[in-house]
Amino acid sequence: MIQADTAGGMRQHLAWSGVGFRVLVCEEDAAMARDVLKPPSDTDHVIVRTFATQDEADRAQGALLSAGIPAMIQDDSAGGWRPDVPWSGSGFRVLVHQEDVATARHVLDRPDETSAKT
Repeated sequence: MIQADTAGGMRQHLAWSGVGFRVLVCEEDAAMARDVLKPPSDTDHVIVRTFATQDEADRAQGALLSAGIPAMIQDDSAGGWRPDVPWSGSGFRVLVHQEDVATARHVLDRPDETSAKT
């Protein structure tokens, strides 16, 4: 859960005014949360898939986290984040640890895991 002071939703700018945000997780998920929030090293994380929208990337990340696979989202519009990966100029990249790539692709290939629930 993300916690931010927005005065009950009436003053969204308060969260951005320096007070900031807090990420809250269950105690048993703390280690995984720290791993997910840790910046990727150039050799440790690889791109599993690129998505056109933030919502699609969020759903994919959620599916991977539910399967116990730490995953990160990288906004592809932030060019130059990795010199060895060409910038495509659009989309959101989902990254996982190198050793989790095969399992992550398997999870994301299951349409029920990443499709929107309506």
